[in-house]
Formats: sequence, C-alpha cells, structure tokens
Amino acid sequence: ERAESVPDIAVLKEIAGLFDVSMDYLLEVDHTKGEASFQSVSKHKRRNRLIITLLSTSLVFLIATLIFVFWELSSLKLSQPSWIAYVYSLPIAFTVLLVFNTIWGKWKTNFAIISSLVWSILLAVYLSFPSQNKGLIFIIGIPTQIIILLWANYKLKGK
Repeated sequence: ERAESVPDIAVLKEIAGLFDVSMDYLLEVDHTKGEASFQSVSKHKRRNRLIITLLSTSLVFLIATLIFVFWELSSLKLSQPSWIAYVYSLPIAFTVLLVFNTIWGKWKTNFAIISSLVWSILLAVYLSFPSQNKGLIFIIGIPTQIIILLWANYKLKGK
C-alpha cells in the first residue's frame, strides 16, 4: 500500500490467478482502456458459468414441475389449469437468465432475453384472464419491442 516493498513472486502469481490476469498486467504502470486481459476468461470458467446458469434455470422448471404435480394430485379444483405453472415459470426463467447474463455474459444477449421476458409476461397475462378481447394484451408488446430494439441499437452504436 505504501510502496515500501514489492510482493514476493509467489504472491504475485496468486493475485494474477485470482483476478484472471497475467503477471505482466500486474507489473505494468499504465493499462490501456480496451485491454482484454480482464475479459479473457478460461474455457473452464466459461463452462462452469454456463452450467451454473443452466442449473439455476432448470431449478425454476423443477419448481414448476413440482407445482404441476402437486396441483394435479390435490383434490382442489382451481380456476386455472395446472399447466399454467409452466407458463408462469417462463418469465422467472428469463429473469434468472438475464441476471446471470448481466453478470457473466455478453451484454448484447440481454436484449434478446429482455424481449423474451416481455413476451412471456404478456403470454402469462393472456392465459390468466378470461376475456373477450384478451388478445389486445399483445399490442403492449409492439411498442415495448420497438423500445428494446432502439435501446439495443443505441447501445451498439455507443460501444
């Protein structure tokens, strides 16, 4: 901290491994803004991150399956069919994907996930409420999709 000594080479190696950068990167004084040393994630880490993301998303569908099974086994007759549990699980799954993709993934993919999230919410609302003109709910998706596309284009140009 006070620049009175230099860490041992073994400590530097551990620090470089912890932050997934080269030892050269730690020893350089100036770093370029677009340097890719922080962005280079090993194949092992990418694979593990993908597995964690898929496990988390699968957990959402496992919970939906448990709800479906218990709903079918129960003697309660609810106003909604039991398969609606899977429809409700879609926005939750897209939210989980969005969180993990925001942390670990490519930001460009977020726009596709956000679009899927919006349309899955509209689908859940559509299937939840009996109405004559319930198809009108999808009209909300059109300006929302336009906003998402414009936002994606703005971000792409801004990068």
